[in-house]
Amino acid sequence: GKEDLKRVKCVQDPPLYHVQNILILHAHLARIEIPPHLQYIIDGILERVECHLTALTDTVGAFQRQDCEAAWHQFMHGHTTHLHTAILVSQCVIQGLDKDDSPLLQIPGFTDREVRYCSSSRNTPCRTVYEFMRHDMSIQRTLLRGFTDEQFLDVVALCDRYPQALIEIQDPLVEGEEDSTVHANDTVTIRAKLTVMRRAGSVYSPHTPNLPSKKNEIWWVSLSDQRLMCPIEVRRLMPKDARGHDPEKKSVFSHDASDELAKDPRVTIYDLKFEFSAPREGSYTLELSAAVDCYVGCNRSKVIKMDVRAPVEADASQ
Repeated sequence: GKEDLKRVKCVQDPPLYHVQNILILHAHLARIEIPPHLQYIIDGILERVECHLTALTDTVGAFQRQDCEAAWHQFMHGHTTHLHTAILVSQCVIQGLDKDDSPLLQIPGFTDREVRYCSSSRNTPCRTVYEFMRHDMSIQRTLLRGFTDEQFLDVVALCDRYPQALIEIQDPLVEGEEDSTVHANDTVTIRAKLTVMRRAGSVYSPHTPNLPSKKNEIWWVSLSDQRLMCPIEVRRLMPKDARGHDPEKKSVFSHDASDELAKDPRVTIYDLKFEFSAPREGSYTLELSAAVDCYVGCNRSKVIKMDVRAPVEADASQ
């Protein structure tokens, strides 16, 4: 608790230094007020959280690299779970939440009391930020009638910047051939589009009041075998990767409406292309997952079926 933290003295020597940092980080996740004499430590941790957790996520997603490509074909599995856990750690640390906490606690001023009130409301129950956002502002104000006008403006700021993602994905195919049927060992191509929308702000202005400095909204996208839970490829999408930042960049989707939508700063569109070697003959269920690094509850996923036929035998007469 807070009183226990007051007795923590700053140390610089291991192993006590590491124990101290772990205690302060857990206090941050539990939303226990950090005493002033320890504030610089949590600020230092949060200042470096993005680079450290990016390295963690890259490490657990390493099986999509070319030198680890054999993992899928050798039926090594379970690494998708580790990947999603690493992303969840990033989301929780940035928002100051425990993994089992309600996502409503991301809303400024919310405590367990507000969460209980919103989730148990007879007429307007809400358990997620999206459900809270669907209510008219008058209903939101009624639910939070104990908030001052200034506190409610902070609530609006989070809701305006909270992203809503949409995934579109095309069927797997073999490009450059008349017959696009997938055979074992073929190079398979899957094209997808991730559209992220928000009411206000942009990918450059996420609502991260816990961080001592500003950061961009980063999206992690992974293509994996759903049954084996093995990542085939993992992407970290930066703002510069979005459509509209490069005027010469052409979309793989021919939707004029989405091209116009990309001009809106509140909308971020990523065009994705995945290429990988098809596994042995059989039916596969692939999952494309997208998760932002700085909010809890925004993850999206879409499933796609892929049928792989036996490899084509070379013509012996040639």
